[in-house]
Amino acid sequence: MANLDKVRVQLLDESTGAVLKEVNVLTSADAVTFADGQTFQQKLDGGLLKGSQ
Repeated sequence: MANLDKVRVQLLDESTGAVLKEVNVLTSADAVTFADGQTFQQKLDGGLLKGSQ
């Protein structure tokens, strides 16, 4: 089994952007899949993720 990391996820109101709830989940980068079928880990390894450091 892959090492799991604890991450915090914010559930947002789609129309206002307000935080509705924050939850802690245990996950791994291979457990998150995007619509194109790639996992978070694949995108991270391929340098495909953009955003502030």
